[in-house]
Amino acid sequence: MFDSVTYAARRAELMRLVGGGCVLLPGNDLVGMNYRANTFPFRQDGSFLYFTGLDVPGLCLWLDCESGAEFLCGAEPDLAHTIWSGKAPSLADLGERCGISTCRPMAELADKVRSAQTTGRTVHHLPPYHGDGVLLLSELLDLRPQDVGAGFSRALVQGVVELRSVKSGAEVARIREAIGISAAMYSLLMDSCVPGVTEMD
Repeated sequence: MFDSVTYAARRAELMRLVGGGCVLLPGNDLVGMNYRANTFPFRQDGSFLYFTGLDVPGLCLWLDCESGAEFLCGAEPDLAHTIWSGKAPSLADLGERCGISTCRPMAELADKVRSAQTTGRTVHHLPPYHGDGVLLLSELLDLRPQDVGAGFSRALVQGVVELRSVKSGAEVARIREAIGISAAMYSLLMDSCVPGVTEMD
């Protein structure tokens, strides 16, 4: 994760590129295990991660492109979460990590979407690619699930692509670090490849 200033600058530039309306950017949620050998480890949505740095399930980002207001929405960890998954940071702690001071429960996000739609403001969203994401947008935007995919914002897609296509020096350094780790892993793997050793070994 980079510092909070980096994520705040990315969000500000995205709002400038989109130009008007509001941006609704959901993160991914946990996906259940559908058979014993498949654990479905959590993988955050790449765009949500790019604009927040938060690798935590069940969050949504709401940006007002005209006022510049930013909201991080999600659920506060409760006692059941602590019992089953351990201590987790509060919503305010997560907001502080990415430079967002206003954090709200998901129920308030639904109110914000309805208010924007009622006043004729555009609610921009990216094309969803997970079934859970389709259902969440369907509920928030009051659309049939089959209509969610067709309603994505080209302005938002163009803004995200423009920003993510150019890497900063810090990003390049992280990419090079990851490549170095991959190279070391492949080297170790090749050293372990001897006649009679199977892929599973």
